[in-house]
Amino acid sequence: MKYSNCLIEALKAWIKDPKNVKIIYLPKKWNNDRRHFLWLKNDKVYHYEALDKNNKKLFFKGTYKEQDLNTFEAFILHRLGYKPSIDKKIVAKKLHLPSLKKEGFLNWTCYCPMDNILSFPEKNKICKYVFIHDESGVRSVPIDSLNKDDFEFIEWKYLSPYDDAWNILSNDQR
Repeated sequence: MKYSNCLIEALKAWIKDPKNVKIIYLPKKWNNDRRHFLWLKNDKVYHYEALDKNNKKLFFKGTYKEQDLNTFEAFILHRLGYKPSIDKKIVAKKLHLPSLKKEGFLNWTCYCPMDNILSFPEKNKICKYVFIHDESGVRSVPIDSLNKDDFEFIEWKYLSPYDDAWNILSNDQR
């Protein structure tokens, strides 16, 4: 075990493979009052973490952690979802989060198989609920309860941390 820190380890990863590694910086206001550096490579997020969670030293004994990008994305968006003063779209852009470019996270989209428009809400690590608008009106429903065969046409949008309603609804409705 060696002494190092998250910034040094992220820089070492970038130096080894600058074309494929992106360094991620989490400022204090995003990360429980602690700065942290991670690195992204091939849809995996890596970081160097202190063995002693109360460590406040510049160099420390630590361990490498790895998680897939979807798990990291859900973690950071949920953490920031409760902070209305932080624009989650800006965070997602800076951190290269894929949900920013996926249908239904930022804007309403539709499902209409007759017109070959096949975008339908999918279970994901970020959202449990989706807003749907159909002949019954607008409502929020669990993603798990939706079945394509039940609809000829719907407009839909995920209830995600990008949405202002995220902070209004209870945990059970997210």
